[in-house]
Amino acid sequence: MSDTVSENTRERLAELTRSDGDTQWIDTATSPRMLDELGRDIAELLREHEPDAIICWLSEDEVLIAHAVALALSLPVSRADDDLGLLSLRPALEPTATRVAMIATSWTRYVPVGRLFSLLRTQQKTVVGIVSLLPGERRPDLIPTDIPYLTLGES
Repeated sequence: MSDTVSENTRERLAELTRSDGDTQWIDTATSPRMLDELGRDIAELLREHEPDAIICWLSEDEVLIAHAVALALSLPVSRADDDLGLLSLRPALEPTATRVAMIATSWTRYVPVGRLFSLLRTQQKTVVGIVSLLPGERRPDLIPTDIPYLTLGES
């Protein structure tokens, strides 16, 4: 995955990013046009890895971002949901979708990232790229170093 993020992409992301001091998030309700453009930007960064599906966390903003990326790549989206400690993907991925890209606003705020990798491994899925949107995101220790990891937001 190219580690070069265009200035336009960073500007779009900055316009969608909100903060209350301690917490940052992507406000997908701010501008549907910006969300669509950001989705296309992320899709271009992932395209070279030829994913078959997009994985995101089950939250409103995460799902909308993932759908914008998936639309640009003509791919399905599956949402990871941690319900009372039981991690699942909804809808289930098709057996032919063996190469997945993971998109989140943050991979360090979600405890079950290691369990998500385990779940994908048991389903014979290969993670081909991971994108984090918020500034200052470091690669979580549980994400293998051979998987391309890109943080879009600037610190």
